[in-house]
Parts: sequence; C-alpha cells; structure tokens
Amino acid sequence: DSYGSGDLFNPGAEGSGEETPDASPGSNQYARSNYPGVFGSEHMGGHDDHDDLTAALNVEDEGLEPGEGNGIFFAGGANGQNAVSFRDVSDGLSKTIMIGERDSRLGGSLWIGRGDGLESGMSRVVGVGEHVFNSGDPHFEDFFSSHPGGVSFVFADGHVAFLSDGMSESLFQSLSTRAGGEVVNGTF
Repeated sequence: DSYGSGDLFNPGAEGSGEETPDASPGSNQYARSNYPGVFGSEHMGGHDDHDDLTAALNVEDEGLEPGEGNGIFFAGGANGQNAVSFRDVSDGLSKTIMIGERDSRLGGSLWIGRGDGLESGMSRVVGVGEHVFNSGDPHFEDFFSSHPGGVSFVFADGHVAFLSDGMSESLFQSLSTRAGGEVVNGTF
C-alpha cells in the first residue's frame, strides 16, 4: 500500500543480461542489485562529473534537503512524510516508473548505499531520471543496461516494461515523477 525506505527489496540480477556478484568486492560485504528505486527527475546535487566515475563514486555530497526527490523513492522527512502511498502518485500508477535497471558498469546498486557521502549513498540505492537512459555519456546515478535496445522498468502499478532507447528526455523525466502533473499519453 505504501513504499518507504525500509521497504526496499532486491529482485537480484535475473533478467538484467549480466551476472552480478552477491556482494561488493573488498573487506565489506554488501548486498547488491541491478534494480535501484527511482528518485525522480531531479539531480541529487553534489558531484556531477560523469567523465570520472571513480571520483564520482567517492565524493562527499553537498547535502539533500528533507523531501528532495519527486519519484517514488526520495529523501524522507518533508512534513514528516517518509513513505509514498498509492494516493500520493497523482500522475497515475501505470505512468510512473518505480524501479529501473542499472548495469554494474555504472557501479551497480546496493541495498544500503555507501558511507562516504549522502549523494553517493543515495545514488547507490536509487537512480535518477534526469538524463535519458543508455546514453553515450552516462552519469553514475543513471539507468543503464548491457542488452541492446533499451532498459527494463517496473511501474508503480507493478507492470514491467522494456523502454526503448531513443525515448525523449522529457518523456523519461515525466515517467520518473510521482506527482509532477505531466500528461503522458500512449505507449512508450
């Protein structure tokens, strides 16, 4: 009935077209996934240097304000809100993406995030629809797949769709918001 930060789940790497290790390399073991939640269409702030993914994955954030993020998964705390109910998705459950695919080449996704900065932590658990997916110029918080033609997404009503490469950035951003008031018609 509602989705909150404590309700994240890991559908695993099945269907993503790649194998994902069960845990991150190194001394710390974290559960990994290729399907982060959707933060919305807004940039999370902080580091945006997609030319240097190593630097981008190890940066301190400028800070997220409570309630920042206009997707299903967001930085809770605005007016005490820390979960999204179906009634909060005024754009329509069938027109709002909730979970998207992320290839491990962009750092994959972790259930719990990272401890070295809020943006790094948030971008490991959620993805942002700010940039169109599978672009030739990916950011570490983007959605991305290893198979040709598009990226798989779960919508808030539970249906799964393979969204094709070449989708307009404005349409993708509209699908990424829960209550932006955008009108999305047709199939995509």
